[in-house]
Amino acid sequence: MRKILHCITTIERGGAENQLYVLVKEQLKVGMNVSVVYLKGEPELKDKLVLMGAEVLDILHEKNLLIQILILKKFLKGKKMVIHAHLPRAEIVSSFARGINTFIISRHNSEKFFPRVPNFISRILSLYVSRNVNKCITISEAVKAFVLSTKEISNANKITVVHYGYNDEFIFQKDLVKENKDYVIGTIARLVPQKDHLTLLAAFSQFLKIHPNSKLMLIGSGDLKNNLVSFSKKIGVNEKIMWIDRTENSYDLLYQMDLFVLPSKYEGFGLVLLEAMQVNVPVIAANNSSIPEVLGKNYVGLFESGNIDDLLKTMLVFFDNSPSFNLPTLYKKNLLNFEPKIMQEKILNVYNHA
Repeated sequence: MRKILHCITTIERGGAENQLYVLVKEQLKVGMNVSVVYLKGEPELKDKLVLMGAEVLDILHEKNLLIQILILKKFLKGKKMVIHAHLPRAEIVSSFARGINTFIISRHNSEKFFPRVPNFISRILSLYVSRNVNKCITISEAVKAFVLSTKEISNANKITVVHYGYNDEFIFQKDLVKENKDYVIGTIARLVPQKDHLTLLAAFSQFLKIHPNSKLMLIGSGDLKNNLVSFSKKIGVNEKIMWIDRTENSYDLLYQMDLFVLPSKYEGFGLVLLEAMQVNVPVIAANNSSIPEVLGKNYVGLFESGNIDDLLKTMLVFFDNSPSFNLPTLYKKNLLNFEPKIMQEKILNVYNHA
């Protein structure tokens, strides 16, 4: 039985963390022995992982970096397994502690390894880790292009692209009653500059002038909350906004939307796009980074990044014409590319050739 240890910075709900849950589930289905060790934060996914049959280890939780390395090194002594690290701090800890074990990393973001440090420090840390790995998985062609262009990974031969897989616990069609009679536009994203809520708010203010019986559902938390609330009040739309903090019920909220918008400046993948397609919510999104990989390069709902007028135009087109696009059929066909079983098989192939 193959033993896998996933080392991840947190198991709080987020794109990388939710995808780890999907991967662990698929690995358990094929008989792998899977453990997860996390470094910090609230153990939001712990109960679900344990219920599936994974072992979740708290041994590194909230320790300082050096102590985490020492504890993990001791834990791994005499063991033979695949160490699969996710997110920067977990990559560093695993890199120092790995011993003779196979070492795999997954890069989940189209941004520098450590965003809050100077570029050269981020590059040095990334290069150190990447030189110690057997293989690197990037979750999109966009992430692969980014890490090579920034020279944070120097050896392209170590990189394999494996797209995320959707969570197959959820159904593919709407079967819940929409609670709000207004036309609801929504997004699910952290309230951070990357997600470009300002462009969405500005476009929504213009949309309201044409369709006043509309609301905007903003799901997520983050450092920009106060600034975004102030901006929405300044442009006179705050009373039309439903502010909802982070939630584990994203699918239930997607059911309440008439249009999903992802205005991000960049995405490593955009897992929420799969979630929206699963429930057949019409989707529009900024045409950048990995987003065309997920939706398709010729997808009708792509708009120019940061362009308020183009976003407004696309919102209006979907308000008037989305039934004519036959989106349920398109989404079901597109999701075949992101089946979780396929994702697991591709990652297993990476393990086997590491």
